[in-house]
Amino acid sequence: MGLWDRDYWRERHTSGDWKDGVYNPKEFRGKGRFTQQPFPPDSISKDLDYQLPVSARSSSKGIVVFWVLFVAALWFGFDQRESIPLVKGWLAKPNRVAAPFGDLKNCAALPPSGTVQRFIQPAAGQGAMTSFEFINNHSLPIVAVLGDLSSGTKQLAIVVKEAAKTTLQLPVGRYELILHSGLATNWCNLAKGFTSGVVVEMTGGVSARVGLTTQVVLATSGKSPEGFSVRYDSFKAVADSSANTLRLPQVNGHYRSAGSINGIPIIFLVDTGASTVAISSGMAAGMGISQCVPRIFSTANGEVQGCMSKANEIIFGGFRLNNIDVAVMPNMKNEALLGMNVLRLFRIEQANDTLVISRP
Repeated sequence: MGLWDRDYWRERHTSGDWKDGVYNPKEFRGKGRFTQQPFPPDSISKDLDYQLPVSARSSSKGIVVFWVLFVAALWFGFDQRESIPLVKGWLAKPNRVAAPFGDLKNCAALPPSGTVQRFIQPAAGQGAMTSFEFINNHSLPIVAVLGDLSSGTKQLAIVVKEAAKTTLQLPVGRYELILHSGLATNWCNLAKGFTSGVVVEMTGGVSARVGLTTQVVLATSGKSPEGFSVRYDSFKAVADSSANTLRLPQVNGHYRSAGSINGIPIIFLVDTGASTVAISSGMAAGMGISQCVPRIFSTANGEVQGCMSKANEIIFGGFRLNNIDVAVMPNMKNEALLGMNVLRLFRIEQANDTLVISRP
């Protein structure tokens, strides 16, 4: 051993480092892994299998279980939102279109034009039915409410958007007429009407008479909710006693005829530019027309996806036809077009604002 080595071990023995530098296995024998205070993770050798205390592991598992249950509950609530009232209200989309004219707690967007809610259904065999037509030339939509003139009981309400027209069938009689007008986004309910809108009660009501189509026509006189005027028109299709000739007077530049499809009363607009009889999908459902073959139609607004079906019976004036092709159009207004597949079966003449349809 050299002098340098001798001096090194002498100095180490003197300083007490010798004892600390010797590995003593008794210090570790019989002791579990980290039963005492665990070492800080940064000081643990990569070769050691460090484990958290039992309390820490339980807490981690609890957090994982909590989040799993929370996500599952959220998914279940969203999936079943239509059947659970509380969840349905919580997850409801904002600005949701309102149910037709119910007693809404909050104001909402106005339902689509032509939406009708009947508060009193006509009794079976109540009597003659007639057509009622609303033409809205106002700059804002309206909600028209028809009711019993003597008691004020509401019978039905209908939405007519601006520059739109809609027709409905109702029993012959005299009705109270109330008109709500305002912005489509500010509709509340029949009690409140439109926010910042107006409510107009028509003095004397309006009559729906047998054999006549009654029109309620709104003309604009300004952009405010109250900026409109109202007039009543009525017309009928007159057939001669032989039932071989139908004379239609011109009304507002058009010829219309009272009639029916599958026994449901309707007003036909005579349209020589339409290739077939055409009705809206809503009208088709009410007439029992369900089987429909998809088809593309060319219209003034471009190509439209619709479908073709058949009507068991079509009546207009004194004429009755069976098994007639009918086009069902999804975005069509509540008006039936009397097209050329029917008109070509007759002789058509026009003279002095009168259209004469007769058998050949």
